[in-house]
Amino acid sequence: MSEQALYNLEKLYALSDGNSEFVTHMVNMFVKMVPEFQERISNSYDSEDLKDVGDAAHKIKPSLDMMGIDSLYQTIRDLEKEGRSGEEPAKVQELMAEVSQTLDRVCEQLKRD
Repeated sequence: MSEQALYNLEKLYALSDGNSEFVTHMVNMFVKMVPEFQERISNSYDSEDLKDVGDAAHKIKPSLDMMGIDSLYQTIRDLEKEGRSGEEPAKVQELMAEVSQTLDRVCEQLKRD
């Protein structure tokens, strides 16, 4: 039994008028972008630049929404807010871990599917 998909490409298909080549291109761009995002937030956190963690979360937010990754809808917004406030580094780290783990699973699923 395979795990439930953590993404939904309906918005992408609607945006592209059902053009599967466009959808495939966008999925491939997303899969390529995720490790860059993860590296950015990790480096920013390590250098105590929590504002940049929040900025990176803000930047990836539309992509998560377009890919239908609903499980991260609130989490990425919380990461953006907590990162930019810089008040609770432990909370930022917790949110980063959740986002990163979920994105790893999403990318695995996208590559498999």
